Amino acid sequence: MSIARSPWSWRLRRFAGAVLIVASALLTATEAMAADTQTAVPGSAFTLDRPLSGHLEAGSVGHFAYYRFIYPADGTTATINLQVWPDDPAVLKNAGFNLYGPQSDRLQVQGGAQPGLNPNISGNLIQADPNAAGTYIVQVYNWDPGAAIDFTLSATGLPPQPAPIPGTAVPPRGVLAGHLDAGSQIARHEFTYSGDGSVVGIAVQVTPDDESVLRYIGFQVYGPRPGKVYATGIAQAGLTPNVLGNLVTDEPGTYVVQIFNTHPRAPIDYRLTIAAPLPTPGDDRTRNGPRP
Repeated sequence: MSIARSPWSWRLRRFAGAVLIVASALLTATEAMAADTQTAVPGSAFTLDRPLSGHLEAGSVGHFAYYRFIYPADGTTATINLQVWPDDPAVLKNAGFNLYGPQSDRLQVQGGAQPGLNPNISGNLIQADPNAAGTYIVQVYNWDPGAAIDFTLSATGLPPQPAPIPGTAVPPRGVLAGHLDAGSQIARHEFTYSGDGSVVGIAVQVTPDDESVLRYIGFQVYGPRPGKVYATGIAQAGLTPNVLGNLVTDEPGTYVVQIFNTHPRAPIDYRLTIAAPLPTPGDDRTRNGPRP
């Protein structure tokens, strides 16, 4: 016996299918819009000034995303939170974050996994040494060979983070002028280096040339290895330049000079000079003079 079917049943099924397709498309679009821009290059790390979302593919070779923030090292607690999906203990054994400080490439904080909680990975940074003030690098990683992850990274307890000045490539012997307002401001300038062991002089002339201001001024040089500080500028009032450092390494690649002003009240002007590689002792160029 055949069962009579209302013409409306077919139309309702078709309508429901259309709604499902549209809903799925909207969900995909929403997920795509929710993802923030990310980078796998430490020197181009994005400022962690708000919750930032990202995605890392699976792979036993490791996939990474880099973020940065300025921390005053005044004894306050900064908490770094990472929410990872899927919230699976097996995945969380291979995914998480590392935090590197401004003075060395040593690990400062490693996120602790807490499956079932939100966030499911977290860690605290507490420093009261003024020498530890500066820019910290967060490395979000995924070493799981079979599971890709989505994540949201955030931090609490930090001062307002400055908007970075976009990195500007500086040619050898180039001079670049800039300005940094008071209160944990930074500027980043990129250059390439052959990694041939030659000496690259990095000089910053800061105005005002005041010892009480220069205590809060300096620079770090970052390069191909995540979190590693390859050179640090030393401030000396009364000299020209009044902040100086040298880069010498056997690692070729792109390097970033990150100039900072952590003075709470004093803005500065600066002139950055990245000298052409200088001859190393014993090199033929030493005996014959620097090449142009």
